[in-house]
Amino acid sequence: MIELSVYNGNIEVRRPETLTSGRIGHKIHFSFDKKWSNLINKFANFECGNLSKTVKLPTGDEVTTAIPVEVL
Repeated sequence: MIELSVYNGNIEVRRPETLTSGRIGHKIHFSFDKKWSNLINKFANFECGNLSKTVKLPTGDEVTTAIPVEVL
């Protein structure tokens, strides 16, 4: 699973992973610092070529979501 740390306005890849097309349901984990705690809604935007897919993230400071199959 890919793991990202989000702090201030930065994202750091803590655990990278190579992705290939056809990997349905692959997960990505976000860890947000305390500055993000007051935000009610958080979104992640996934892109591949000219295709873009935005996903609303679950609430919390440690969240996991599936990467949309459309961008794999």
